[in-house]
Amino acid sequence: MTLSQVTRALYASLLRVHPPAFRRHFAAEMLWIFDEARVSESAFVLLFDVVVSLVRQWFLRAGLWKVATAMLGAAMQVAPALWMGSQPRSWPIRSATGAPIQMEGFVAITMCMIAFVLFMVVASVFWATKLSRRKEMSRCNRRTLAHRSI
Repeated sequence: MTLSQVTRALYASLLRVHPPAFRRHFAAEMLWIFDEARVSESAFVLLFDVVVSLVRQWFLRAGLWKVATAMLGAAMQVAPALWMGSQPRSWPIRSATGAPIQMEGFVAITMCMIAFVLFMVVASVFWATKLSRRKEMSRCNRRTLAHRSI
């Protein structure tokens, strides 16, 4: 495979990772532009452009910025506990049984809390997405039934 074929395959695979609606609407045209422009422009500029487009489409258009914001909010809530866990203490932290908790155990508990919060954020986003798709499907079905009854 030549370098030209490799860059075209990489460009096409990056196009396939775009959101489905964007891909259906623009992928063929973008691939055609890539084929035409790579002779006059550097292929790396076009690859950079498709990566920027990919980030823009997923984060801004598809709503992944909401997930990123939720994860940042979760991290901001847990960050003070991590910071406090890394600071030396003059008094030991005690568990419910009264035994002192070692810092490794405290950090492990905190990491489990972070993982749980992140899991819940991701699960909530997927659930909300599925729910909105289901609502849209029911709207489409109602329209179809309304057109059939006419």
